[in-house]
Amino acid sequence: SRKLREKLKQIKFASNIMNAIESKSYLALHARVETEMVHHGGNCEDLKEFNFTKILSNVEDTFVYPFPAVFLPMERRNLIEGARSGEDTVSVDNLKTLTRLEQKGMWEGNSPIFSAGSRYLEDDERFKGMDVIAGQIMNFYIAVEADTFVGTPISTWSTDVWTVRYFRGKLSNYIYLPGRLEKITVKGVEPRPYWC
Repeated sequence: SRKLREKLKQIKFASNIMNAIESKSYLALHARVETEMVHHGGNCEDLKEFNFTKILSNVEDTFVYPFPAVFLPMERRNLIEGARSGEDTVSVDNLKTLTRLEQKGMWEGNSPIFSAGSRYLEDDERFKGMDVIAGQIMNFYIAVEADTFVGTPISTWSTDVWTVRYFRGKLSNYIYLPGRLEKITVKGVEPRPYWC
């Protein structure tokens, strides 16, 4: 039956995620496409890509072989708030893409998505009033431990992850730009600090 197939898929996804975390064989994707980032001013307009579907397509085209799981630190609540008005079409489209990803995964369903962060700490009394910062720290170290990291130049968080990974000898780091991904770290060349 359909329900049984769906349940078996959920079990397989959970197993893939746990194995990927233990072996550190997952991809971490820091897609800053939430509403507040889209409407944030600043420099580097030519480096900004906010279409989540295009970012995912570039990731899947660059890494033909699927990762066993994909870590996606993203603020779903922020996308929901942006999409509520119906006028913010970027947030509406990105929320639809995120929902599809959570249900189906990447690489034609072969790579489940997982997240962590503040929503997993908000009900824990030990983190009362600190759940957001504690969640960001948790996400940071999960991204640092990934096999491969893909981030954006318009985020200090991404550039900090690249830098820590570089000094830990983890050189599989990429930057997403409009229409493409580029390798960002090379052995012997320190990553560029935040420049946007």
